[in-house]
Amino acid sequence: MISLAELSEKEKGKVLTFDRSFISASQITELLELGFYPGAEIKCLETSPLLDKMIFSIGGIKVGLRIKDCQHIMVQTN
Repeated sequence: MISLAELSEKEKGKVLTFDRSFISASQITELLELGFYPGAEIKCLETSPLLDKMIFSIGGIKVGLRIKDCQHIMVQTN
C-alpha cells in the first residue's frame, strides 16, 4: 500500500482508503463523486511537481489533484 502521490507516471493502482485525519468528510464526498471509491482502478497520467498537481485517469475521466491531497489517498499497485 502506497499513497497516490507515490504513483509513477503510467503506473496503475486501485484506490483502497483515505487518511481521514487529514481529509475532511466534505473532501471525501467530492472524491467519491469523482470516482475515487475503494476498488476503483486509477492510472497516473502526468505529474507536475512545480504546479503541485497530478493528473489521473479514473472511471473513464481525467482528474487533477494537488499532490498534497494525493498523499492522503492510499492505493494498492498492480
